Amino acid sequence: MQFGLYAYQIKGMDCQECADGLQAAIAKMPGVKKVTVSYQHGTAQVQAGAGFDPQSVATRISGIGYKTTLVSPGSASTTKPCCP
Repeated sequence: MQFGLYAYQIKGMDCQECADGLQAAIAKMPGVKKVTVSYQHGTAQVQAGAGFDPQSVATRISGIGYKTTLVSPGSASTTKPCCP
């Protein structure tokens, strides 16, 4: 499992409705706590929780018909919370 904030660059969105649909699809994925898709910037920001798989989000975006790249695998990305 991964925790943190992940940023994806997305190419091919033509309108705000595209972004809204993509946001709804990503929001339903396991481990996604919050997602914001920006049509204007061509990005998706995903806040990850338990059970999150960064590659599965990229696969979902590509499967819907957009080109995507994981550009920032969050600064807080770890396999589990740190212990003493």
